[in-house]
Amino acid sequence: MRSLENSHFGYAKFHALYFTLRGNSRVLSAKPGNCLDIADEFSQLARSLGFEGPQDSYAGLWSTQFVYDDHSLLSGDFLARGLHVDLLCSSSAPIPFASIFLCLQETLRRIAQCEITELTIVCTPYSVGMRNIQRNTTGDLQAFNNLWHTPTPLPIAKCSTLHFSFIHKKQKKRCSNTTHLPMEQLYLSELALPVSALWAEHIESSLNNVETVHITIT
Repeated sequence: MRSLENSHFGYAKFHALYFTLRGNSRVLSAKPGNCLDIADEFSQLARSLGFEGPQDSYAGLWSTQFVYDDHSLLSGDFLARGLHVDLLCSSSAPIPFASIFLCLQETLRRIAQCEITELTIVCTPYSVGMRNIQRNTTGDLQAFNNLWHTPTPLPIAKCSTLHFSFIHKKQKKRCSNTTHLPMEQLYLSELALPVSALWAEHIESSLNNVETVHITIT
C-alpha cells in the first residue's frame, strides 16, 4: 500500500457525506455486553489499510465522524433500523467511492450476514471547514490480503435503480435522473462503479453551485 507523503498544515474545506444502509442483517457472533459501533469498526479497518489517518485529523482519503447513536450500533437487525456512516472528504480531491464501498463491505462482512435493499448518500459540498493536518500514513498490505480469507459471505445489494437529485443554486433548477443498474444483485463494493460514473458525469462539475446532493439506490 502506498504511503501518503503529503505533510503540511492549513485550513481546508471538506465535503460531508452521510451514508444510510437498509435491508436485513444477522450478527454472526455477538458477545454479551459487547455492542460494536460502525464508526469504530469502519475507521479501524480504514486506518489499517492506509485509507484514513489518526482520529480527529485529516490524513488519507477521508475522516470518519463518530456519532454514536442508535443508528450506528451493530446489534440485532441493524440494517432494518437503518445504519448510518458519516464521513468527511477533502474537497481538493475526487470522492473515493471505490475505497469507501470496499471498507463498508469488509467491515460489515466481519460482523454479520447482510442483504442491502436501499442505500442513500447525502452530500453537502464544501460544508465543513477545519484545520487540515496532513500526516504520513501507510497501509498494511498483508492486512488487506488477509481480508479475502474471511469465510463469511460478502454483503449483497439487491438493488436495480440509481437515482440522484440536487438543486442548482445559480440556475435555480432541480436536476435529477434515474438509471437502471446492470444487475439486480451486486456485491456492496460493486455499487461504487455506477455511483462514481454518475458523480463524474452529472454532479462533479456543479458542486460549487449545489447545497445538497441526494443519491438513492433501491
